[in-house]
Amino acid sequence: VYKRQPEENAATRYMPAFEVIHESKAMDTVVKYLLPAERSRDEPRPTVEEVEAVLAELSPEIEAIEQASRMESCRFPVEWEKGAEVRFPHFAMMRHATRLFVVKAMVETERGEAKAAMDSLAVIIRMTNHGAQEPTLISQLVQVACVAIAAAAFEDIADKVKPTLEESRELRAALEATDPIATMYHAVQGERAMGLWAFNYARKKSWKPLWAPISDEPMQEDFWLTKALSLIH
Repeated sequence: VYKRQPEENAATRYMPAFEVIHESKAMDTVVKYLLPAERSRDEPRPTVEEVEAVLAELSPEIEAIEQASRMESCRFPVEWEKGAEVRFPHFAMMRHATRLFVVKAMVETERGEAKAAMDSLAVIIRMTNHGAQEPTLISQLVQVACVAIAAAAFEDIADKVKPTLEESRELRAALEATDPIATMYHAVQGERAMGLWAFNYARKKSWKPLWAPISDEPMQEDFWLTKALSLIH
């Protein structure tokens, strides 16, 4: 789906934007503005003007993510054929993008732009709804983490700008479209399939490859059997 139908797949817009944001040194300013723990003891918080400069620099990526979040279909380029060794680099990038949009909402709050701030938070919900479609528990945990970041800022934002129902329309619509029961059910199905794959792989081949990538210890076959069972459990 990722390769054959790019015009219908939100991931083709997310990924280039995610990569730029993830590698941008300007994100240090965003993180330090959002998280006091990331600043040294005597380091001042970045100013709103400094954050606005970062938002301007990353505006093409911000626009791409906003557009992608409005698309219906999303399939990230996950190499499921790798089985237990599959990687999900887009989830770490999604957390970076979440922080960027939260700070964007905070800056819009400082300007008194209630609707813009609520719309920025709505992008986070729609984006994480896309990510939650992946059939793995990691996708659910990432959504919870990203929504928690947005929720932590929401109370202060709402208290300052006091958005009306109309100004909050997109955020309400995004929340109403969130179905954690359905996505969790789908994730458990995926985890079950992965577990069956692991047992079948271990039955047909050596146990060692299941554990070898994360250990260089020269152990006996029964050691690998114990570790593999533990890993699968």
